[in-house]
Amino acid sequence: MSNIQITSELVDLENLIEKINQREFLIIAADEKILKQLPSGNWIAGSIPYFMGSEGGEISQEKAFVNTIEGVNLNNPPRIMPYDVNSIKNIAQDAPENGFTITILPAGSDIHAEYAENAPSYSNMFFSPIIGWVAGNHLDDANTQAQVGFGTANMLMPDKAIAMHVPLSDSQFANINIVNLFEQGSGPKISFAETGHLVLATLHANNANQALDRIQHFFPADRHNQLWMDLSLNLRALLAQQLLPTADGTGRRAVVEILINTPLVSDLIRKGEVHKIKELMSRSKELGMCTFDQALYELYAEGIITYDDAIASADSKNDLRLMIKLQSETDADYLEQVADNLTVAEDDEDDSFQLFK
Repeated sequence: MSNIQITSELVDLENLIEKINQREFLIIAADEKILKQLPSGNWIAGSIPYFMGSEGGEISQEKAFVNTIEGVNLNNPPRIMPYDVNSIKNIAQDAPENGFTITILPAGSDIHAEYAENAPSYSNMFFSPIIGWVAGNHLDDANTQAQVGFGTANMLMPDKAIAMHVPLSDSQFANINIVNLFEQGSGPKISFAETGHLVLATLHANNANQALDRIQHFFPADRHNQLWMDLSLNLRALLAQQLLPTADGTGRRAVVEILINTPLVSDLIRKGEVHKIKELMSRSKELGMCTFDQALYELYAEGIITYDDAIASADSKNDLRLMIKLQSETDADYLEQVADNLTVAEDDEDDSFQLFK
């Protein structure tokens, strides 16, 4: 079996149809009016007119962004499968034993919500490499339904997901990472001039929870459910920062709280259960998260900030005091000091020994 490679390009409708007629396996992103003109073939697709081209963000309702799966073994080709809200839980089980899956979901649909909420609990989900994206529409057509394309049946579907399961040869394995092909510009933020949508933003808030609460208060109550859904899907991370004086008085040190939008965090945000996020953060250090109180404790333990400054800046003064006390009572120097103050005395009545402090 030859090795699988994926190539990407922006093409017009004529070239896209030619690729389909050559029976190539394709993942297509294009405006709905393009997708409606495609013949049947080995492709999956999602409606979207927004692309990243060589010059940056690009809007086109005349071109399609196409990933071509090259090196396919026709004796073991990729499988194209649609899923509804009841069968999407099987997507990882349907994946090849050695390979990866590309899936597309229509934005705002029931299956989109089902996947966002429950995907972490699907069987085999953390053992099968899955990548994909969410289909949408031009902002001028915001009231129309997003579509995904099932090329084998030559149909568009607003209420189902589509997946291509791609097997790999024994000499390959799938390793999914995020690759940034572009460099940060000189400006303070990245934006699309046509829409003004912010990609990076700052907000005055003391911590991650307060930042989410402040975002919520920018919107009327009847839009909160949609807001939580949008944030759960699009938020990547929140970083909150305070500057505290160092213990030696020579400067200041940043105390940073980090919230990463993992599947569990996304689920809490989607439900609007922001008050539960802090506890989840405190138990997710291995994922790169850190609460303010944990960051304060680490700086205090390293002698970088004073006890008084740490307690004064804590989200929960009692929790931080307890954290410091528990750690100090398990510190090696403290235990050695306690041991030095212990004496052993023999009890004459039962030949046992007793420890006295």
